[in-house]
Amino acid sequence: MGIDHSRARADDVGPEDRAGFADDLLTALRDLEGIWGSFVLSADGALVLWDVPHPITEQALDEVAPRVMRIRDVLAGAGAADASYACVLRFAEHRLCFTSWDHGVVCVLASAAANLAALKMAMTLTLRRLEPLMLSMSTSTSLAPTTD
Repeated sequence: MGIDHSRARADDVGPEDRAGFADDLLTALRDLEGIWGSFVLSADGALVLWDVPHPITEQALDEVAPRVMRIRDVLAGAGAADASYACVLRFAEHRLCFTSWDHGVVCVLASAAANLAALKMAMTLTLRRLEPLMLSMSTSTSLAPTTD
């Protein structure tokens, strides 16, 4: 019997199950109405994990990563003691919601119909469960992606 990733904590998951655990965390975000996908960047801007629809490629996310990190840096301010915050960028009927913390950035692609309060709670939970995993892995190692 395998691990029920939906109830496991990152520190309870062995190295062989970490990719599946992280995958499940991002996949769970799509349970909210209006969520198209999500991805995680390490503190240095490397693409670590992604769960996005087929039209969005790993290459596209690699191109977006430095821009997200620049926005994060501007919003955090130079030398800010606490770089944790959330931001929503709106583009017509699309939204890019991201939450930054010391170990990286969680980004969610959503429609304008997405419930932002529910999304904020889900992203906070995802961050709490993802943080130990991010601490334990090398920033240069990507976890297995999921795509639809």
